[in-house]
Amino acid sequence: MKANYFLINILLLFLFACTNNKTEKFYYDSGKLWYETYLVDEQKQTYHCTVYYKNGVVESEGTVLEDGTQNGEWKEYFSDGVLKWIGRIDTGHYVIRTKGMPDFIHLPAKLEIEGNPKVLKIGETYKIRTIVEKVHPSIYRILVNVPNNIEKNKEDPDRFPSVITPQKIGKMYITLVFPNKDGYLIVGGEMNLSFVLEVVE
Repeated sequence: MKANYFLINILLLFLFACTNNKTEKFYYDSGKLWYETYLVDEQKQTYHCTVYYKNGVVESEGTVLEDGTQNGEWKEYFSDGVLKWIGRIDTGHYVIRTKGMPDFIHLPAKLEIEGNPKVLKIGETYKIRTIVEKVHPSIYRILVNVPNNIEKNKEDPDRFPSVITPQKIGKMYITLVFPNKDGYLIVGGEMNLSFVLEVVE
């Protein structure tokens, strides 16, 4: 799956102008640091890049090639500093397979709900985020059992990308599923990860 990253085009403009080991810094209109890059291997023409949120927290960091393509180890963070993902990108594509099998089969995963409530209340909206070690969040999908709803968080997407609103008392299941190369969801066995929540009145 190809890495979809907003700064690649920006890096293209910068990297062609970059020389020696000089660190280059770019800033938001507010004057706060947006991203910085420096040459790490002159022979291979690779650069290290660190991108920052407007609040000063690191958004992502890793290596890019001379043409701006992400390549090598990368880390991404939520805007409160919590690690979102760490893994490899191979010339612009997320690495999710080793020896023919998906990495996510046995990797730990977690669901975080803002405020860490023990139970959820029917009709209330909760901010959530999921983290699967070494698997980029763009690769998997979050499903919630009907009639509960999951939506994108428009107010706070950099900390908690999704929101859920329970519509029924009882057990609520949140499941992570992974599309295969043909677009079909891989479910069943160890290839899905489920979290059970309790919903009360």
